[in-house]
Amino acid sequence: MKKILIVYFIPGAGGKFILNTLAYSKKVAVQDYVIAHKFLKNNDYQYLTKMLLDTIPPKGQGKGEWFPREHGCYQLWGNDLMKVKAGLAAGTMWKNLSNLIENNMWLPVIAHGQDDFINLKKYFNDEQVYTVYVQPSLDFLDCAIRKKWPGKEDCLDFNSVDIIKKDLDNFDFNFVFRDWDPRQDINQIKQLSAHLDVDFNLILSQKYTDAYIDFHS
Repeated sequence: MKKILIVYFIPGAGGKFILNTLAYSKKVAVQDYVIAHKFLKNNDYQYLTKMLLDTIPPKGQGKGEWFPREHGCYQLWGNDLMKVKAGLAAGTMWKNLSNLIENNMWLPVIAHGQDDFINLKKYFNDEQVYTVYVQPSLDFLDCAIRKKWPGKEDCLDFNSVDIIKKDLDNFDFNFVFRDWDPRQDINQIKQLSAHLDVDFNLILSQKYTDAYIDFHS
């Protein structure tokens, strides 16, 4: 049985940062199969840190640069993931993941909306699935949007508040990051790692986490 980690969050909430940090455990796959395989083979934390630091633009230059740099679950699963999120059949989802599966790693996949979440749970119904919701603090979400979104006037759409509340009311999650703001405290990552049985030393990821937090400060 494969281990699937579904992380549901509104864009800007910091869900990929959580997954990148968990990758230092070597028990949660990096969101890019090339990097994931190389890290697993070589056990090179400096390599992983370099790859993840490259996803963070120079401070103050996030608009238009953040999204082309970041890794996401399509780089891990391939484009057939789009079909799965749309509720369609997909036949090649596992082709690059055999080594990660053999090493009993959690395979992360991201949901950005209710349809994503429902269809992912349905597709992975026969696997071991653990679900996570990231509920950001509104201050952090607004900060992330202002620093990353390309439009000059982009800021938090307060309809997002209603979306977050509905998501939490409509679904049961195994773990919820509540009022998540990594600028204040990242210990909820340690709490999640204990639930996943992937406990690890956060110091391993400190260069990456410090750079991410500094970008958002």
